[in-house]
Amino acid sequence: MVPGRSNGTRRAARTVVGFVVTALVAAGSAVLAGVSFGSVPAFAAETPSTTPPFPAGTVGVVGCSNTSEHLQGYRAESRLDQMPQYQFGGLSFDMWGDPAAEDFAAAWRKYDGERPATGYRAAWVQMCITVGTPDPTALLGEVVDQIRTRDPAIPVYVSPINQYLEGHVCGRIGPEGFTVGQATVDWGVDNLSIERGPITGPLGADHLSTDSCHLGSAGIDLVGAQLVAWFDEGGWATGHPAGPLIIALQRWCAAIKPLVTVGVLSAPGFCRGVLTLTR
Repeated sequence: MVPGRSNGTRRAARTVVGFVVTALVAAGSAVLAGVSFGSVPAFAAETPSTTPPFPAGTVGVVGCSNTSEHLQGYRAESRLDQMPQYQFGGLSFDMWGDPAAEDFAAAWRKYDGERPATGYRAAWVQMCITVGTPDPTALLGEVVDQIRTRDPAIPVYVSPINQYLEGHVCGRIGPEGFTVGQATVDWGVDNLSIERGPITGPLGADHLSTDSCHLGSAGIDLVGAQLVAWFDEGGWATGHPAGPLIIALQRWCAAIKPLVTVGVLSAPGFCRGVLTLTR
């Protein structure tokens, strides 16, 4: 044992080393495939990235009217516009996850209406779980099935409804809406291979409209900036030891695209491997 190094430090070191080895193995065949003897390898064959940021308009969204307000704030702040602007007024989570619900088909038409011809590259689900919603885990299972039926294998990021300040209660969501959402996300991570999405808020009276649930201009600005930080600026990688390295490698690969490589090892070949990495 190395003196002065805790178990946690050693585990973290092993995790990072393991990631680097995995990255090199994953990229190895791509590097060899990109060997260049006087010719310049093309980038056309690159596999699309499976971590944010994604191309404009390619992140599908499931949510409610509060989610639409989140997207309003995001699109006002973002230069990437990964998520389209949907209008989800009147929808709640049970309408997305219960095929017997009256608005089930209408909800998914909204989702499909913004779907690119080539499909979504990722999805974000904000669970607007209202008071009395039965078995939100079953609803989440149906939502994830619907997403993956359309676009198999894309990452699905799931969040609870925006958090409210302690002591503030939105009548329709109730005092436990955020907590139930968090527990449902935990269940989904363990059972559905989903990923944790951004947490927005907390919101208080100064951020909200007069109904104490929907967002006012200050709330829209706040959650918009939070979504930009998470989706556009690498916030999704917070707390994951490999996340910052993936982002750095992907940004480097994007930066060297215009350059001509010299020698046997091809940087474009390596980047084809880097861009297939997931968390």
